[in-house]
Amino acid sequence: MMLIKPKEKVLEKFGAYAPLVRLPSDWSSVWRSGHLVLKRTDNLEKVAWAARVYAKIKPRGFRVSKPIQSKSGAWIVDHWSAWEYLAGRHQPGRWPDKRVLPLQNRFYNKNLRRFLLYNI
Repeated sequence: MMLIKPKEKVLEKFGAYAPLVRLPSDWSSVWRSGHLVLKRTDNLEKVAWAARVYAKIKPRGFRVSKPIQSKSGAWIVDHWSAWEYLAGRHQPGRWPDKRVLPLQNRFYNKNLRRFLLYNI
């Protein structure tokens, strides 16, 4: 995979003024700039849809990174989306953890399903 950095115009449009730090990722170019995480995508429709969904989620008992709109209100600028940076660390093998799955189920069964039924 070719490593791509966001251009200056992308950073400016999202208000990303802190130095860029590459974040580990197996599936795309991902960079942190202060309180923002910038992710490159070629699937513009999917990311725009996900941003609209995540923007309306009200977490209860779990955390979710919120999408950040550009200064013009767009979710995507030149194939880049911006998301709120949440401090934490990846824990390999934790996803099936008995503490995580109930939260996942609550998220999908309560929040996302209700949102999809009434807002899209």
